[in-house]
Amino acid sequence: MVKEGRNDHWYLEVARQKLEQKLGWGSVDEWSSEDFQTLSEAILASTDLSLSITTLKRLVGRVNYNATPNPTTLNAIARFLGSANWRAFKQSLSTPPLKEKTITNPDPKPKAPAADSSSQKKNKWRAFIFPGAILIAIMVVALAGRKKDRPTPISDALKEQISFSTSRVTDGIPNTVVFNYDLKGISGEKFEVQQSWDKTKRFVINPLEKEATCTYYYPGYYRAKIVVDDQIIKEHDLFVPSNGWMAAIELGPVPRYILSNEWQQSPFLSVNKSVTEKLRGEANIPNLGYYLVQDFGALKSTDFRLQTHLRHTFQDGNAPCQYSSLTINCTRGFIRIPLSAAGCVGELKARFNGLTFDGKKTNLSGLAYQEREWQEIDLEMKDQVFRVKVNEQAVLEGKLPADAGRIVGIRYKFEGAGEVNQLMVWDHQRELLVNEQFQK
Repeated sequence: MVKEGRNDHWYLEVARQKLEQKLGWGSVDEWSSEDFQTLSEAILASTDLSLSITTLKRLVGRVNYNATPNPTTLNAIARFLGSANWRAFKQSLSTPPLKEKTITNPDPKPKAPAADSSSQKKNKWRAFIFPGAILIAIMVVALAGRKKDRPTPISDALKEQISFSTSRVTDGIPNTVVFNYDLKGISGEKFEVQQSWDKTKRFVINPLEKEATCTYYYPGYYRAKIVVDDQIIKEHDLFVPSNGWMAAIELGPVPRYILSNEWQQSPFLSVNKSVTEKLRGEANIPNLGYYLVQDFGALKSTDFRLQTHLRHTFQDGNAPCQYSSLTINCTRGFIRIPLSAAGCVGELKARFNGLTFDGKKTNLSGLAYQEREWQEIDLEMKDQVFRVKVNEQAVLEGKLPADAGRIVGIRYKFEGAGEVNQLMVWDHQRELLVNEQFQK
């Protein structure tokens, strides 16, 4: 039960403390813009809710903002911290984690006799000297600690001597990855492997050993890193394929995999209703994902064409916006085209490897479901210049800010449930590389 007398500002302060503990980056007052960008990406990956850097800075008090954040922001932070929503987060706080002042000796003491004038002067000097000495001592300790905590830079020559490689124990998902490394000659206090771009996904390793393992539950293209005292000293590309089409309900770090007898690929990709019916009435409807992550050869993100048909099939009062999306994963970024019910297009964000079309700033009504059963997406890319059509109507165009690398995966995502009945992909020479006609 939420305690009476505690407003959202009190709970926001608790949330700030929990963010500091979860991320381990120190006080929010010392976070850099890069840290806020990383946090924004981590929240997006964990909750599929996008919070801007400015919103996050307001949330933690780095930007003056007296109003209470909107419910979407509060729910995103709560989900990132492990609660279902903001209400559940508040209900989980049965006792305040903040230190509160307490009176250790409430009994009054008899007043001491009045001191003479010389005694009063001495007491005045002590009142200045003692606190000053304590303050100086604290500053010395703090400076010494800061100097000690500052990591010693590792030279490029030493970094070149480090060996770092990975190997998978199987094909498909889940998959345990073996990290092989040799850190001879590298000194430090904390050695870690970072699974991908997300700083929160690190685990400690022993620098005297030669290998460690970690399990990956989602397919994708990752860039693993060796981190010493918070310095990235070596990186290695890691590819975890899906071993054909796979389906999963995205519940967090570990998904609920859809078993082979619970879904079908003919006449189209779809999950049995008995699986998705169990999601009805949930306060937060999870996403259903279909994945095809594999080596497509030299399929360039800067020059290709993709056509597909999809439809959202989940009707529930807790999922009124009926969000869905198509994501094209690449070796150096991604492209994401979202769809929703017409009334929710203001919440959409289409992403093209650094270029974002924000529904709060741009009219994205062309990404709303139209009155037809299947929604047709046609994306054509030529020399980084793209054009997107939905149901034969042009809705987005622009240019990739940077080459996203090779295409290595396709992911469909539906709030609750959805289906796919066609996927065709052509390369830069307009050769058909992927031709999934499920109805056949």
